[in-house]
Amino acid sequence: MSVSIEIQPHSASLDMYGELDKSTAYSLSGDIVISVSSPFSFFERRKPVRIVLQSLTVEFEGQCELITDDTGYTPFRICSLSNELLVGQTIELSNEGHEEDDKPCVWNVAYNMVIPGWLPATTTYGNHPSEAGTRYALYASATFLTVDDDANRSWFSACCSSFRSRSRVISAPRCHITVNRFVSVSAEDTGSTVDYAVQAEPRSDIEHTSKFPAHVMSKLRAVISVPTHIDVEDTSFPLCMRLRMQDLPEADCKRVRLTDFTVDVEQTEQCRSSPSSLYKSIFPLPSSSEQPPRRPLRDP
Repeated sequence: MSVSIEIQPHSASLDMYGELDKSTAYSLSGDIVISVSSPFSFFERRKPVRIVLQSLTVEFEGQCELITDDTGYTPFRICSLSNELLVGQTIELSNEGHEEDDKPCVWNVAYNMVIPGWLPATTTYGNHPSEAGTRYALYASATFLTVDDDANRSWFSACCSSFRSRSRVISAPRCHITVNRFVSVSAEDTGSTVDYAVQAEPRSDIEHTSKFPAHVMSKLRAVISVPTHIDVEDTSFPLCMRLRMQDLPEADCKRVRLTDFTVDVEQTEQCRSSPSSLYKSIFPLPSSSEQPPRRPLRDP
């Protein structure tokens, strides 16, 4: 006898819009596919299989993992949702009449889970080449009994029937779900800039061969204007640099020329080993009793 289950979501991704909001929710639906087939035998015809499905559960779980040289490995459970698809009932399934078929008999049980709208998007981060980051997945399990209708079974089979009648639990392969978050930026925010004032400082780690006067260098001020928002799909962004000479005679100002300049763009990620107290107060995260190591992650 072969009984298996598989998760088939209608979509492997879940799109969320706007900022994190615990007052919103999204639907994640699909089917749990149950397959039943009779075992192959060289000596007799295949016998039909009957099972009584007692429980069918689908779970959605989100987790966050951080791996850095400073913090080491830090796991955290973001959410854990569970739905029982057979509430107060059992279902009998049988492949009778199809026991000789090469393909198993298949039943689809629909599910529809309500996913909160405050979940962060799927992403990877940390300074190690691994899959650490924020991830989500669906899990499913089924509990069933095997029903034996063979009146002519052997005495050995009869003795073992009590063992076969015990409940069995099977699990479906993990099904990854990608959570995407889209935040629209208004045209006003897109065009806004922020200014940074920079004072020129001669480098002390190299030998200066330039004859640029030190007193002129000390009076040089640069104001850099950069956008407050940059699209991750953009390959360039505008930058405005204005030079000012503070308390410098007009004759010296006329002698200053900007021949060229370079810009180094550096991306910096800020990570925490645990959520902030403000984040915990806003969003309904699982309690400490539901966190590792008290309750390990299902997919560490």
